Amino acid sequence: GSISDLQFDSQKMISCSSDRTVKIWSLFSGEETATLNQFKDSIDHLDFDPFHPETNSNFLFIKFSKSCQFYDLETLQCVREWQNFSNTLL
Repeated sequence: GSISDLQFDSQKMISCSSDRTVKIWSLFSGEETATLNQFKDSIDHLDFDPFHPETNSNFLFIKFSKSCQFYDLETLQCVREWQNFSNTLL
């Protein structure tokens, strides 16, 4: 699928694409190191954890149209999920 978002830190690049996968790549070797592919919805946006800069590279927000998941990149597990929200102003 085509890449819809990229995020970088000093060690890795993370991409999401239209095939509903998130891939983690090593910036040093250029190799893919992990794939998250259990998503049912299209991924709108990726972002490293902006609230905890000391662990910024270890956690990732994955934004969908009406939900958001927070992933631990060491275990590749979802640690928190928010459902049924909207980004529209009332």
